[in-house]
Amino acid sequence: MLKFIFPEWGSDKELYDQALSGNAQSAKLLIKKLSPQALSLAYRMTQDMGIAEDCVQDAFLKLFYKSKFSGKSKLSTFFYQIVSRNCIDYLKKNKDILVELESDYFSKEDSDNNDDSMLKIDNQLLEIAISTLSPRQRIAILLWAYDDASSKDIGDILHLDENAANQILYRAKINLRKELNRLGYEK
Repeated sequence: MLKFIFPEWGSDKELYDQALSGNAQSAKLLIKKLSPQALSLAYRMTQDMGIAEDCVQDAFLKLFYKSKFSGKSKLSTFFYQIVSRNCIDYLKKNKDILVELESDYFSKEDSDNNDDSMLKIDNQLLEIAISTLSPRQRIAILLWAYDDASSKDIGDILHLDENAANQILYRAKINLRKELNRLGYEK
């Protein structure tokens, strides 16, 4: 669709090259195109919108100033690699996040028993359980569940072959199920 509206901009690789050569319109278009899913991934990984925004902003700086996109994969896959690494680095430095999330969940009592409140509790419980996964497993399960990423895409983002990505995704599903059971989720 973008080629139809802006035929002179062409592929993501061409947009990227134009942005690197100083074309502000190309850079803005790439940012507009890549930001929503990248921000969503970063938020699901960090559970903090401010941190997620910082991770994505830093990823754009790396994309435009430090990294070299060759065009062998999709630009979005390449960019998710950068965002994922930023989030992993953040999570490794801030391991106390899980303790805060879990204590917040168990300190809140739900006075309503309607469907909306139960859905909110289920979502909170899922976020807590996902936050216990290793960063690689977290990325794999989030990309699979929310972005419908294939094992090959997950492998590309994590710098793994497809078989290794399948194994990480499989372990992530098992660990997520165990954690949900530990937290008392039954369904």
